[in-house]
Amino acid sequence: MSDSSKSCSLDLKPETGCTQKSKEKTHTTNVLKSLGYQVVDHLGEGGFGEVKLATAERHPKPVAIKILKYRNSEEIAILKTVRHPNIIQVHEIFEMPNGNAFIVMEAAEMDLESRAIKEIPIDKIRLWFFQLLSAVDYLHQQGIAHRDLKCCNVLLTADSQAKLTDFGIGCFFKYFPDLCDTYPCTPEYAAPEVLNQIPYDPKKSDVWSLGLILHEMLTGRLPYECTSDLPLSEPCRSIIQSMLQHEPSDRPSVNKLLQHPWLQSTAERSDKSLERPARVQEDDDADQSKVEYHGCLNFAAVKRAAKALVAPIVRAFRPIRKNMSKIFSRDKVVQDADHSAGRLKFPKFKISKKRAKVHPL
Repeated sequence: MSDSSKSCSLDLKPETGCTQKSKEKTHTTNVLKSLGYQVVDHLGEGGFGEVKLATAERHPKPVAIKILKYRNSEEIAILKTVRHPNIIQVHEIFEMPNGNAFIVMEAAEMDLESRAIKEIPIDKIRLWFFQLLSAVDYLHQQGIAHRDLKCCNVLLTADSQAKLTDFGIGCFFKYFPDLCDTYPCTPEYAAPEVLNQIPYDPKKSDVWSLGLILHEMLTGRLPYECTSDLPLSEPCRSIIQSMLQHEPSDRPSVNKLLQHPWLQSTAERSDKSLERPARVQEDDDADQSKVEYHGCLNFAAVKRAAKALVAPIVRAFRPIRKNMSKIFSRDKVVQDADHSAGRLKFPKFKISKKRAKVHPL
């Protein structure tokens, strides 16, 4: 083989995936720049495409730009339809000739999943969940189902407002008895009928996902990830149980959930954001002792009283413990608390590995 043919074969060598991806990112950045947006950060990516943080002279605050590889006409139609204070606001939508789409929306500080959700006071959980229910109730009244409700799709703004986002698998529906027969979902949050691929009412499957979200907000885990449950107040326990009914017809509508006793105090002041810090501090003022923490009223007050009682004993024992430690080894003793009286009872089901189907026990 001649030298010229060797060089020719090298020239025809295909570009690596890394080089191609770099070119695509550069092209995307240039397109956004031509539309008046300066990309400042990369927020994330998935099967749909990616999300960038950008600035523009026509927007006073930074915006998030969702870049779709393939135009999702259903998602775009939904975003053009909805207007609600607890649904992320869309500023602009650019549909490109090559099939891409750019959705420019308000940026939020974080999502609910990345928040240290175990440390959120019950008042703030109530507020955010009430706002989420308000958004989903609005969608259902407009004939729209989200179908992908989960903590990472609930954004939290700087002024402590919850906002629903990501309508990638959302759909318009006709009212019952017309059922959905497509089954896109996030399995961890999907209702049993969706996992079993049985035609379903998307409003009821949304309610199931809402029940899982509330459980995760309260305990930091989904029900099937818990080895033990925190004691919860009866109203709190009942609202979760009502949403996690195995039979879709036994689940309440979102509108009915908004009237649940556990949310009534929030409904009266839903237009006000709470300014109380997320952690319950040990040295808070007296009124902080009235905070209900994970459903336990006067949690902070009880904790302070117990600490005040035990502290003198601990201080007196320190010199003795110091001397005794020289003689005896110290073994860590772990005691398991029994919270069986306050455990939530959820519908039990198993998932078959072969078909990934859910069967009630």
